[in-house]
Amino acid sequence: MSRNCTSPAPTHSCAQGTTGLERVNYFPRQIMTVEDMVTEAEYFREKLRRHNRYLHGWGVVCGMDVTAAATDAAPATVLIGSGYALGPFGDEIYVADSLWIFRVAVPMRQPIPVNPTSFTAVQV
Repeated sequence: MSRNCTSPAPTHSCAQGTTGLERVNYFPRQIMTVEDMVTEAEYFREKLRRHNRYLHGWGVVCGMDVTAAATDAAPATVLIGSGYALGPFGDEIYVADSLWIFRVAVPMRQPIPVNPTSFTAVQV
């Protein structure tokens, strides 16, 4: 496929929703400001997030076993074991020690009836 100089560069779906990263340009005798240090930290943090998100995906890497631990006093209790996971935006989630999650029991609502014929098909 040939392209002339005025045709736009192709874009990939992985580039949608991302912004360009700004990196501090160092030089001799530079006076560092707080803004420079924050920009540098954000650059490496976002670079690691992109690496995790695009190369590895997201989910549990190891550990983080979830065990139901319901009692009469706390019927909606789970135990999350220690482990490591990647969030959907590339954030690292590290649980050093097992973690108890307690949830207050809330009465269930009736499900909303859905009529599948009322939906309109959308082609993407």
